[in-house]
Amino acid sequence: MLAALANIATSSALAGAGIGALVIALVPSRRHILPRHLAVACAAGLVALALDEGIELHDRAGRWLYHERGVVAPGPVNHVDDLFVIGYMVAGVAIMAAYLPALWRSRRLFAGLVMAGALIAIGTAFDALGTTGTWTDFAEEAFETAGAVVLAVAFLGEAFGTRQLASVTSHLSESREQPSPKGGAHGNDDVPQPDPQARLPAT
Repeated sequence: MLAALANIATSSALAGAGIGALVIALVPSRRHILPRHLAVACAAGLVALALDEGIELHDRAGRWLYHERGVVAPGPVNHVDDLFVIGYMVAGVAIMAAYLPALWRSRRLFAGLVMAGALIAIGTAFDALGTTGTWTDFAEEAFETAGAVVLAVAFLGEAFGTRQLASVTSHLSESREQPSPKGGAHGNDDVPQPDPQARLPAT
């Protein structure tokens, strides 16, 4: 039950991160954060990882390779499916290294990526090297879920950041304080008002 909940949380967080990357790619005011093609690639990769995690694609593939093809994980690695996860991580590190100057544009996003990668790497280590059916299973799920949540916070924070919200709020406040074209804050300040002391001429 706990593993199923962690799986749902991880896949949901990865999907949220993918949505954030897609917003960065499509919204003009956000494109300064990442090059458009890189943001699109991140969105596609994160959504694919979310689907993989949600339907346990790499787990199914690992079990099929082991039971049907007799493929055994090398060295101290426990399961064949761990090789897929390690491959994902190597690809992620390679992309970060190749696009380091572009990722460095947003120090906050870069820090989030590094932190998420570290958490997921620790979780993968528990899964690949730990003993199945022990506390290492819980540690793996906890670290991988935490890493996915950090990814979601990083990408969604850049896509719908507090800076943008504060800018919109400030603009609205300034618009309310400006006098209307008719004059004054209420539009009536320049209209002549009748003198209460004035008397009508006698008839």
